Amino acid sequence: MYFDTNVVVKWSMVLFLTLSMIAVSGQLVSAQKVEILDRNGSPLQGTLAETGQSVAIQDSLALVALYEATNGDRWFTNDGWLTDMVEFWHGVTHVWEICDADDVCEWRVRRIRIRDNNMSGELPPEIGMLDQMDRFDLIANNIYGNIPEQVAGMERLTHLYLNDNDLMSGIPPWEALVSLPNLTHLYTRGADFHGQIPPIVGEFPTLTHWQASQNPYTGEIPPEIANISTLGYMLFATPLWTGQIPEFFVELENLWFFRIRNAPFLDPGPVPEFFRDMADHIERIDLRGTRRTGQIPDWYNELYRLEYIYFGSYDELEGEIPDLSLLDNLAFMIIDECNISGPFPDWIGDMPALFQLELRGIDITGQIPNNLANAPGLRRLYLQDLALDGPLPDMRNLGSLQRLVLRDLGFDIGPIPDWIETLGGLLYIYLEDVGLTGEIPDAWGDLDGLVRLVLENNPGLTGSLPDWIIGTNQLSYVQLSNTGLDLGPEIPEYIGNWTQVERLTLGGLGFTGSIPEWMGDFPRLTILSLADNELSGEIPASFGELMVIDSLNLSNNNLSGEIPETFANLGRVGPATVLTRLYISGNPELTGPIPMNFTEWDPTTMRSFHYYDTDLCEPDDPAFRQWLETLGEEDPNPLIYRSLKGTGITCGVVSAENVEVADRMTLHQNYPNPFNPVTTIRYSVPSEAHVDLVVYDVLGQRVATLVSETVHAGSHEVHFDATRLSSGTYIYRLEAGGHSLNQSMMLVK
Repeated sequence: MYFDTNVVVKWSMVLFLTLSMIAVSGQLVSAQKVEILDRNGSPLQGTLAETGQSVAIQDSLALVALYEATNGDRWFTNDGWLTDMVEFWHGVTHVWEICDADDVCEWRVRRIRIRDNNMSGELPPEIGMLDQMDRFDLIANNIYGNIPEQVAGMERLTHLYLNDNDLMSGIPPWEALVSLPNLTHLYTRGADFHGQIPPIVGEFPTLTHWQASQNPYTGEIPPEIANISTLGYMLFATPLWTGQIPEFFVELENLWFFRIRNAPFLDPGPVPEFFRDMADHIERIDLRGTRRTGQIPDWYNELYRLEYIYFGSYDELEGEIPDLSLLDNLAFMIIDECNISGPFPDWIGDMPALFQLELRGIDITGQIPNNLANAPGLRRLYLQDLALDGPLPDMRNLGSLQRLVLRDLGFDIGPIPDWIETLGGLLYIYLEDVGLTGEIPDAWGDLDGLVRLVLENNPGLTGSLPDWIIGTNQLSYVQLSNTGLDLGPEIPEYIGNWTQVERLTLGGLGFTGSIPEWMGDFPRLTILSLADNELSGEIPASFGELMVIDSLNLSNNNLSGEIPETFANLGRVGPATVLTRLYISGNPELTGPIPMNFTEWDPTTMRSFHYYDTDLCEPDDPAFRQWLETLGEEDPNPLIYRSLKGTGITCGVVSAENVEVADRMTLHQNYPNPFNPVTTIRYSVPSEAHVDLVVYDVLGQRVATLVSETVHAGSHEVHFDATRLSSGTYIYRLEAGGHSLNQSMMLVK
């Protein structure tokens, strides 16, 4: 048992007082749906309170510790916690009667499921007291820190779900996790767990599902994984892994889901042929971003159980999509960002089990085949960044479609198709940069399940917002930037009622006036863009209340005054930071120093900070300078691109002293590198100067001039498109103010 005696005494008193108050008042809230089972696992009628029973004290203490450690008073929903019997506490979903060998029985908490509830804090060691818990699910919160070693006390734990807690970090307590005798599901997707996965993982006794996407583990893929004979589901997106995709995976006879993706440091090579030896059990293969070369192999048709196909993102695949129509079970087909070309396959629409089709950033041509509009089971359609010909086929027969995502198809759709309103099951409508014209239909208000509406970059979309959008509190994404919509001269007050919104983009809509204080009152807001308007006045201090904000864009307005000190609270979850992007450039009347408390943001978490074309200055303080330099460093994870664009003005430093910074002209390594065919080059100059940025081949011949103009002081970036060049090494050279710098880059096609 892992707990501190003082903690137990403290919480025993709290719990005693709490339960006493309930008993005296005689009032209980209506019971939530809690599964209450007797010792045989049979449902028990009524509630524990009605039978005079209570949950074991150690479970109550552990849950109270969890509540306090994760700021329970700030959860979106905390019904019942600390005020009612444990069985009424939000998220406590199963309570069982557990009896020992002497037939002494207690009621114990078996399952907790609290998702997307704004839990913020570290997991307390007291969770180890929940030794009868079999499922612990805290997905999509703001938990930070590591998994406590006391998790080893949860001896019955089978499912540990911590996905999408982006602030969790450290080296996992592998010994504690491996010691759990019943653990079957370990999910930590989206955390920052790192280090090498140790050989001890081969001792997991019962693990069947292991999901660790976006965890930056290092080293090579550990061969000990082959010792986890029970493993059936393996999902890794580990950007720092090196070496090859090893053949030992063929030894895992229960493996049906194989996903290693977004690992650009793996050795390039063709799709491994060992999958052919797994035909009798492999159902899903995802190799996106692992630098696969050659073509999608025809022998995929031999994998008769295959349901998923994923390719793209850093892959160097080429050729046409092969005919895979023999795969009757194929449900998910995703190909993106590689050199695949050729006509849009007409056999795709005839696939009987097709559930999701996603084609993005590949060079397929022709028209969308009409038979795709009749695919019987299609639920999700993503067609993005393509070079297709119109028109868009009528898809009203896709009665089961839930996600319609169309972006930059290569042709303009024109008037919004009337068949969209007939798709009553739609949850997502993404129509971005597709040349829409006309107004948003009133009939879309009858799409009862619609939660995401993304219509950005359609200047021909006009009119005012229909009443069903104005009065909604259902939409989580409302993205309307760079359209011709008329929302009024100022930011309308009704937007303040959209309390469920998570992404709100209102850029380029011509707003004037000031930013309302209530813009800081959105508890779920992760992305907010008010860029490219004519907003004026000061930045509201209330923005500091946006605790879970990931990206804020206020650039290119007429904002003025100093940045409020409370601004540093943006995206702050305890000591951790979720804010990754802040854009306030293009506001010439923003003035004064950047607040020193900005250094409380984790510079390794920040991705972009732009404040050029303002009158802001950088504090002349070593701590601030160190923070700024760390923020501007290249991230070891090649999938993370950092961008720092500032004024280069130091507060209180006279111009004569700025002569000393002439040697601080910088030329960064391009990103990504190797690349195909587009990469980004960042550079900075200490003062206004004429800049030449030129690309040469290894023979010294100039192949591209990227910049030849006078630029302002500060950081800059330029994109280099090498579509017309052949694979090889290229040199790029920066010249400014009598100085020059060189870097090399690798184009791999």
